Amino acid sequence: MATIFVSPGVYTKEQDFSVFASRIGITRLGLVGVTQKGPAFEAIKVSSTDEFNLRFGGTNPDYPLTYVANSFLAQSDELTISRVLGTTGFIHQRG
Repeated sequence: MATIFVSPGVYTKEQDFSVFASRIGITRLGLVGVTQKGPAFEAIKVSSTDEFNLRFGGTNPDYPLTYVANSFLAQSDELTISRVLGTTGFIHQRG
């Protein structure tokens, strides 16, 4: 940090924020939804499209989450997926 004289009564002070630049631009995403396969009801971290496709299945129009996951992993290397099994197995009973 250096204080620089500009004119009488005017000074500027430089601050180095370059150490924070490495933290800018990190985006984390978690998706919850239905996929073709994979472990259900637990958070699984994946770091590539190939790993996602291996664990949860490839893109499929019946599962919109697969398109979002593959698009995000094309530009990032950290995604957390939690697979749910849909709503057909849940029955709400009133007592």
